[in-house]
Amino acid sequence: MSAGRIIRHLLEEPEDDPLGLGPLDRYTGPVEFNQDVKDILEHAQFLKQQAEQAGALALIMRPNTLTKQEYSAKDIHRAFLLLACRQLLEQEEIRPRKIAQVLEREMHSIWK
Repeated sequence: MSAGRIIRHLLEEPEDDPLGLGPLDRYTGPVEFNQDVKDILEHAQFLKQQAEQAGALALIMRPNTLTKQEYSAKDIHRAFLLLACRQLLEQEEIRPRKIAQVLEREMHSIWK
């Protein structure tokens, strides 16, 4: 059986999976997008490791004695993601920022 025929068969009858391949999304999905997101996550993890080594993570996890403010793990993780995105975008051209502005403007009506 040819690969094209198998894929066509699975697309037409997804409940019938004779080869046990499962959903085709992982084979035909947005590989480039997933890799770009993975790069951001890996950079965020690298930044977290650097923060741990420098003692900055321990400092931020300690409640502030003046404001008594504690940061949740979720907020700290998002901060590392923000840092990773900023650093990676600053290394690239300004084009992604302009694309993001267009996307945000065009999707504004959906988000209302």
